[in-house]
Amino acid sequence: KHYHSINLQIICDAHHIITNVCAKCPGSGHDSYIFQQSEIYHHDTHAMTHLSMFGDSGYGLRPWVMTPLSNAETKAQVRYNHAHVATRCVIERTFGILKCRFRCLDHSGGALKYAPEKVCKIIVLCSMLYNLAMHWGMPDDLDETLQVPAPAEPQEPIAQPQASREGRRLQNRLIENVFTCKSDQK
Repeated sequence: KHYHSINLQIICDAHHIITNVCAKCPGSGHDSYIFQQSEIYHHDTHAMTHLSMFGDSGYGLRPWVMTPLSNAETKAQVRYNHAHVATRCVIERTFGILKCRFRCLDHSGGALKYAPEKVCKIIVLCSMLYNLAMHWGMPDDLDETLQVPAPAEPQEPIAQPQASREGRRLQNRLIENVFTCKSDQK
């Protein structure tokens, strides 16, 4: 990026509440690597099967992490990909609100001139304060005319994460049960 940065992994719910933060990797770290190093990745995967998270194609498909299809061929698969992008806009907007509320986290707002370890702690603290502000309904200072950016193109993975067999099975079942219309089957 031509400047020092920290690559964040943030997970949020549909209401923009941050539920998990991983702030410990340099900006050059790949998203899938950061995910594989995170607490949430190593959590008991049996307990995770009731969760659904959405990641870009840089993440490996898992039963609890849905990724877009790289080659959507059917109408149902195209609908799935459109729904996936729309769902991922929630995290993009969450990042936008977080950066607007705490300009020190956005490169345009300046820079945090501290050791990386301290910057990581500041990021986690800002995320906690962000949640408190959301809980108390404080205005987000986000300019309503500001367009939420389209999800960024996925980074070229260092090693393409493998889709798990169970993840692929659940993704196919989801597409079949939710995104397939009777008119598609004619």
